[in-house]
Amino acid sequence: MSCFHPTPPTETLRWHSAGWSGRRAAFMSLPMTLHPQIAAFAAQLDDLSRLLRAQGSRSWADRIDLIQRAVADSNYAGVSRFLEMFEGEGGFAELTLADEAANAALSECRAAALAMAQRLAREEG
Repeated sequence: MSCFHPTPPTETLRWHSAGWSGRRAAFMSLPMTLHPQIAAFAAQLDDLSRLLRAQGSRSWADRIDLIQRAVADSNYAGVSRFLEMFEGEGGFAELTLADEAANAALSECRAAALAMAQRLAREEG
């Protein structure tokens, strides 16, 4: 399982739902190809979910799955929800896994996903 999905620097991102800075993708009604940064973030979330599920952390994996589906649908709310998971005590940042190797993989995947989400948030901002 890869925990790093590189994202090349590209133009400003466009999200397809109304309400996010009033922007809409040009082909909302057609199946669309995801922007490379959004696709990489969705893939990173999928990796994270699989790791969590394999380690028996179903509740966290389910939350990540919901976020991943939103991101895969180009819904910016997925980015916001992911970032909100890091707020407060008992948040996603504090999650540890019993297996040392799995915990190291979690730290790597979580850090990569967080960096991607923060970048997407900055570009949307």
